[in-house]
Parts: sequence; C-alpha cells; structure tokens
Amino acid sequence: MADQICIRLASLSLSYNGGKDCLVLLILYLSLLPTHPSLPSALPAIYIPPSHPFHSVTAFTLSSARKYHLRLDIHSADDSNPQMVGKGKGGAAMKEAFAQYLGRNPGVEAIFVGTRRTDPHGGMLSGEGFDMTDGGWPRFMRVHPVIEWHYVEVWAVSYSSTLLPTGMARM
Repeated sequence: MADQICIRLASLSLSYNGGKDCLVLLILYLSLLPTHPSLPSALPAIYIPPSHPFHSVTAFTLSSARKYHLRLDIHSADDSNPQMVGKGKGGAAMKEAFAQYLGRNPGVEAIFVGTRRTDPHGGMLSGEGFDMTDGGWPRFMRVHPVIEWHYVEVWAVSYSSTLLPTGMARM
C-alpha cells in the first residue's frame, strides 16, 4: 500500500508562482502530506514566471520553494533568461514550458494549479476541479482545488498563514 501511495504522489506536481492562490494551494498540499507513510525528499513543481516579474515575488517564490522542499523546475518566456522556453507569448510559451517540463518529468500525470472560477478562462473549467488539458497542449490532468474559492477566502488563508512574509500580503 505504501508503495502505491508513493507512486501516486510521485505522479503529482504543483504549479507554483508564489502568488496568493498558489500559496493557498501549497498550504493545502502540505497539510495533506503528513497523512502519507512515505514522502519524497522534494516535491516536483513548475514555475513559469511572467516576462517582467516583481523581484520580491520571485525572491519569495524561490525562498519558499527551498523552505518547503519543492523541486522547482523554472521556465521563462523572457528572451534575456537562459532558461527561456521559447519566444512565444502567453499561452504559446506556457505550452512549450509544460511540454519541456513533462519531457523531463515523464511520471507526472497531474499538476495542481491555483486557478479560480473568476480567473481568465476559469469560467470554462469543470465544476469538479479536474480537467484534462485542452487539445494542442501537453496531456496532463489539471487539478483545481481552489476553483470555487472567492478572493476573500484566499486572502483569509494568506493572512493567517505563517508561510507568507508580512509585507508580501500587501502587494
């Protein structure tokens, strides 16, 4: 049984960008892990920063990833970044980032994402919180644990969390 849980845990990943929705997602994910009998040394995660990220958000993302043992695979659509995944903008760059990530992590079958119903394209997702990627995208199950959460709930968890630095919540 423990081996099956480890295999299943190894097939999961987290899309983590240090934002409040992703922080809540990380809190939920971490809160469930102590129930598993065997844990990996680091949890697989992907970070696709925006082309012009805020330094403080990037610093928080990287430091919290280290602190909470995320094996953060960083991809960027920024031409000046050596880890650039392509010159595409928006969705095209994200498609390429996920394709490369899954190519390097072939065991990943599902990725937790912090999308909420009110986010762009969030209204098109199922109410169950599980959606396969759209046609033309690399195949994986998108898991949306906070899809029906409202902004006030995200803020409440963010403010009450010890994971979030004091100044970060006000950004």
